[in-house]
Amino acid sequence: MNFKLIAILASASLAAGCQSLSESYAAHQARSHKIEHVVGNTWRISADWPVLGTEGQLAEWLHDQALAHCSALNFEGMNPLTRSTYAGKDGKGASGWLEFRCERGERVEHEYQGIKINLDPFLEGGDEPSPMTEH
Repeated sequence: MNFKLIAILASASLAAGCQSLSESYAAHQARSHKIEHVVGNTWRISADWPVLGTEGQLAEWLHDQALAHCSALNFEGMNPLTRSTYAGKDGKGASGWLEFRCERGERVEHEYQGIKINLDPFLEGGDEPSPMTEH
């Protein structure tokens, strides 16, 4: 008797899990996004997640997609310019956009050189008037 009950409960939970997976897949497929060229190396990506996701998840996803877009164009970096994300209707899903600039990496070698000050004219103590004062 217990074995039959366990088998029935297991099959019912498996069927419910499959339905949940298909609903999740359908919600994921409802997402939309597009990348538009603005000017020069500036682009705008916008996305609409009508069912699943939060503002934070969407902002992170937009950033990752912008970085991937710049990498695909053989740029080493992505500079986010402005963005806006907001919650969807009834608190479900999120929508937003991000404007970004694709940029080439610069080879910069940082080297500390210190401050070099020549104090000899001040230490000699001559009687000449200072060039900053009037005669």
